[in-house]
Amino acid sequence: MRELSPYLTLAVSSVAPVQLSLRQFLADDLTEPCFVMHNLTFNNATANVRRVTATAGFDDLLNMPCPRERYTTENSPGLAR
Repeated sequence: MRELSPYLTLAVSSVAPVQLSLRQFLADDLTEPCFVMHNLTFNNATANVRRVTATAGFDDLLNMPCPRERYTTENSPGLAR
């Protein structure tokens, strides 16, 4: 817990949004995650000696562009005539 505490304090007090990824592992296979969810925004955390509990959520998904990457002549020169 001592190793994690300074990082949680920084994340909670950060003015800028803190992005994180959720990785779930199966108990019988810890070599790679069985499920990964990216682009969560860290909201809050509490901690004690035995447990850390954090909350995170998604940004406003309804107002996000789709596809996320904007294709412009700078990153896709083939678009220029």
